[in-house]
Amino acid sequence: MKSTIMNISLFFALVFCTTTYADVVKEQDGVCHDEESPQYSTMSGQATFTSLQACLAAVSANGKRNVLATYYKGIEPKLWQVSATNALSNAQQELAAKSMSTLSEVERTGLKAKEQEKQVADDTVKNLYGFNFNPALTMLFYVGDDYLDDISVETRTIEGESKNYVRVGKSVSTQLAVMLESHYFFEGKLSGRTFGHGPYISTNLATQEGNEIFSILSFGYMIGLAGEDGTSFNIGIGGFVDTDVKKLRNGLKDGSETTFVNSKDLYDKTDQEGVILSFSATF
Repeated sequence: MKSTIMNISLFFALVFCTTTYADVVKEQDGVCHDEESPQYSTMSGQATFTSLQACLAAVSANGKRNVLATYYKGIEPKLWQVSATNALSNAQQELAAKSMSTLSEVERTGLKAKEQEKQVADDTVKNLYGFNFNPALTMLFYVGDDYLDDISVETRTIEGESKNYVRVGKSVSTQLAVMLESHYFFEGKLSGRTFGHGPYISTNLATQEGNEIFSILSFGYMIGLAGEDGTSFNIGIGGFVDTDVKKLRNGLKDGSETTFVNSKDLYDKTDQEGVILSFSATF
């Protein structure tokens, strides 16, 4: 009667295990491992089975009595006695407890590694996708007229007569700028590599030619490549409007004779467009 009860219990345990958990596997030294076992990837040449029931039956049929078959799933190892004899002896019970402790420690170590990997992945998602603010190093390319600076009135004496002339100290078509950019990235994948992409907007904090702060507005599209430590390197291209540009008025140009004596009368403040290339990093 006792043997019959044990066999019935074992049958229902096996049915429950096979129904609840996915396929097993490999068997080594009387222990059944599924793909989530820490040892699974290191096992080669072992017998494989399509179910836990088949694995346990093979263990029992091979005469490996009173051994514990461990079926991994998640972080909770479950043990069943696959013995055709009576209950385990005290020594075997101690061995079973020790095995459970060892296996649990292995799985705890594996879990910690998985948690660290997940944290890195979460940091990558947090830093890469969604809204982010970053300082950016940019190059501004002015379209049309150059950016003029150091405009002044220069007085020259020619044949005893003093005349005023326009003097332009600097004329540039490009300049560097440090911008504050904000972007929104969507998830993208290419050849197994994760990246983000989306629109961005930025404004200037400082420029090579000394523009007023926040006088340049830029907008465009940006791509970010994710690093293994949760960082990303971003590159963007777009357009900009510089609202702090000086242009000579009334058809004046560098070297023109003028009746103006105040340099501020030589130019107007106006807007000028251009193309911007931006580089930023997210930490």
